[in-house]
Amino acid sequence: AVWTLLAGVAYAFLLEPLGFLVTTFLLLFFLFTVIEPKRWTTAVALSALTALATWIVFKLWLGVQLPGGVWRL
Repeated sequence: AVWTLLAGVAYAFLLEPLGFLVTTFLLLFFLFTVIEPKRWTTAVALSALTALATWIVFKLWLGVQLPGGVWRL
């Protein structure tokens, strides 16, 4: 539980500077490898697909303003 809490705090601090896509990918990758261990290839694929899918839903479909970070997507 402590690692998950620390990951959530890190996510909150990194969201603005790194942007939604990168920060969400990193959070999910951490959760998929440390909290619920999966092979790193599976963790990368699931993290990328989930981060991209949520970005598409929130940004393109719902029109929500998400932090773009360095890339300003």
